[in-house]
Amino acid sequence: MSVSQKGKNGRWYCEFMIAGERYYFTCEGAKDKNEAKKFETKIKAKILEGEEKKKNNKNKILLSEMTEKYLNYSRVNKPASYSHDKYYKNYWLSFFGDKPLNEIKPIDIECYKTHRLEEDGKSPATVNREKNSLSKMFSLAVQNGYIKENPCSGVKNLRVQNHKIRFLTKEEEKRFLKRTEGHWIKPLLITALHTGMRQGEILSLTWDCVNFEQNYIDVLRTKNGVPRQIPMSAKLRTTLQELFEITESDYVFVNPISKNRHCARNIQEVFNFFTEKAEIKKLTFHDLRHTAATRMVEKGTDLVVVKEILGHKNITTTMRYAHPVPEIKAKAIQFLNDY
Repeated sequence: MSVSQKGKNGRWYCEFMIAGERYYFTCEGAKDKNEAKKFETKIKAKILEGEEKKKNNKNKILLSEMTEKYLNYSRVNKPASYSHDKYYKNYWLSFFGDKPLNEIKPIDIECYKTHRLEEDGKSPATVNREKNSLSKMFSLAVQNGYIKENPCSGVKNLRVQNHKIRFLTKEEEKRFLKRTEGHWIKPLLITALHTGMRQGEILSLTWDCVNFEQNYIDVLRTKNGVPRQIPMSAKLRTTLQELFEITESDYVFVNPISKNRHCARNIQEVFNFFTEKAEIKKLTFHDLRHTAATRMVEKGTDLVVVKEILGHKNITTTMRYAHPVPEIKAKAIQFLNDY
C-alpha cells in the first residue's frame, strides 16, 4: 500500500508501487495528510494512464507496416495476384496516409471506394478487387491481434454491370495473325487462342512446363492457386516446338529486343498496336480467353471440361460462355423431344 508522510522539512511525500516499480514523489502544495492523499491519487492516475497507453501501443501497427506483412503473405499464398497487391499498397498509403491500422473505419473504406471510382476514374470491378484485397489484409491483422475488427466487413462491393462477352471472329483472327507474322507476339496469341490461358499464366510459362512427349502444358502459377494440365492442339504444338528450337531463355515467351528479354512489360502496348493495324476494335487480351471458351462451347464441349481447361473455381463462371450459343440450348431441348 502507498504511504503519505511528513518529512523533516515539513513537506509531505508519497511512496507507492505500480506494476512492480516503486515511485516516490513530493506532494507539492500539500498542507496536510488529506491533501497529500489527493495529490497521491492524481499522480497514480496519470501513471496508470501512461501504462495503459504503453500497453495499447505495443499492439498498435501502422498501415505501412501491415502492408509489408500482407505483401509477404501475398507473395507466398496468392502469387497470381501479388503483382496487383504491390500496386494496391501504394493506392492505400496515398489515400489513408500512414496512420495506425485501428484508426481506419468503415466510413473511410466507403470514401476510398468513392475516390477511386470518381476521382481516379477506375471501373467498379477494379475498385472491388482493391477493396477485397484490402479486406484480406485487415482480416490478417485481426487474426494476428493487431486490430479487433475488419473495417471492410459490411462494406458492400460496387455493382458491376454485365457486358456482352467479346470474342474474336475467325475473320478477325486471320487478319490479326497475318499482321503479327514474324513478330514475337504471334506464338503468344496462338497459345492464348488454343488454351484459354490467362495472360499472367502465359507470360510466366517456362519450358519445363511444356511436355512435348505427353503433349500437354502444366499451368502452375494460376489465379486460384490450383495447378492444371492443358492438352496441346496440333497447331499449338508445332508453334511451340519451332519456338523452342530458337529460344535461349527458360521462359517460353520473350521479347528479343528487350534488355531483360521478358515481354510482360510491354505486352499491352504491342497488343494494342497490332489490333489497330488489323482494324480490330474493342478487343482486350483477356478476350482471347473468352474466344477459346466460346469456341469450345460452340462445338458442344461439356461445360465441366471447359471449366477444367480454363481453371475456373466455380461452374457458374464457365456457364457465361453458353449464353452466346443459343443453339446449344436448342440442342439440349431436342434431346428431350427425342425421348
